[in-house]
Amino acid sequence: MSERIFVTGLGEDSHRFSKQKKALVLGGYSCSDQGGFEANSDGDVILHALCNALSSLTGKPVLGPRADELCRQGKTNSRIYLALALEDLHADRRDWEIHHIAISLEGAKPKLLPLQEKIRDSIAGLMGLQADQVGITATTGEDLTAFGQGQGMRCTLIVSASYC
Repeated sequence: MSERIFVTGLGEDSHRFSKQKKALVLGGYSCSDQGGFEANSDGDVILHALCNALSSLTGKPVLGPRADELCRQGKTNSRIYLALALEDLHADRRDWEIHHIAISLEGAKPKLLPLQEKIRDSIAGLMGLQADQVGITATTGEDLTAFGQGQGMRCTLIVSASYC
């Protein structure tokens, strides 16, 4: 049996809030009573950061030209982009295993504590993980950045994985 190599993937994304009436989607969970993001897609900062983290493992970017083309086709659900990133991971001949996803969100709104469990469960389901393999922390940003001033949200995310 081959020795497992442990690696981390890092992803980040941010979007400003939309002035148009739009559902807020975080981690694939629709928070319909909140305001959504300005973006070509649903603007799900968590799934976008997760796509970027997985892309950092495979070296195959999903966000950018591939996602832009899907948006032009009317495919704006970020779950589609995540599926592409996972396809890229599984197309690699290595035996990948995702161990943990750590998510850090910055934004003055919405209040994330009431949404955390639903977001965590959604991400775990999309990734085929147990809920305790997904950690979410949040900060208001203390009014120091545009995110802390309530203009949008930033997500920084780390994927802990291994392969052999």
